[in-house]
Amino acid sequence: MSAGYERFVDDDTGEAIGRLEAAIATPVVAVGPMLEVFFVAGGVARDVQHGLGVTPTGYLLLLEVGGHVCATDVELWNDTLAFLMADTPNMRARLRFVLTEVPSDA
Repeated sequence: MSAGYERFVDDDTGEAIGRLEAAIATPVVAVGPMLEVFFVAGGVARDVQHGLGVTPTGYLLLLEVGGHVCATDVELWNDTLAFLMADTPNMRARLRFVLTEVPSDA
């Protein structure tokens, strides 16, 4: 087993989120629910019900276990489904889909 350290972030959550939004070019305007996604197969796209209610512009990846995940078929994403792919079988990821711009019909 490897040794290391961890610590809790002291800053207020709102302040930390504000710094994160300031660090990216386009602020996040909506965040979907936390999802844990399991990938049975590697190298095969799977649909994910993101729960955002609008077509997401991306996702925030919080955890990858057993491989790496990437977005795929982005042009087919819609207000209920997005498509992701893992590079190895039996991989899982925790992520949140996000909207970084207000839709033109809003």
